Amino acid sequence: MSPRTLYITLLVLALLGYGASRHQLRAMASERPVVRADAYNLPAPSMLRVLGLNHDAVTATIVWIRGLIYYGDLRLNAGELEPQHLTRYAETVIALDPQFFDVYDWLVSTYLGSRREVTGADLSTL
Repeated sequence: MSPRTLYITLLVLALLGYGASRHQLRAMASERPVVRADAYNLPAPSMLRVLGLNHDAVTATIVWIRGLIYYGDLRLNAGELEPQHLTRYAETVIALDPQFFDVYDWLVSTYLGSRREVTGADLSTL
């Protein structure tokens, strides 16, 4: 078998394998229901301080970005999930860096922008 024939055979087999796997993945994706999980998966602020090597401002920024992603997911799935972990993200950011003033405005605006009714108990946690 010449090298050219071997190359063409391998190319055809690779394309067939790609097509079959893509078809299989598409079939699996259409059968599987999408489950939205509302979870807070961050360790305690003291552990984040250790993991962030005492770069508290950087760690707080990363947690804040994770909170923004969490809130964006809530907004995209409006009505499916309640914003129950927003204060936990904000409290973690504040515990890491109390001078991170953007988180204070962000927390208030997310509560006001959510479909959830703001109660006196919510305001006491701010």
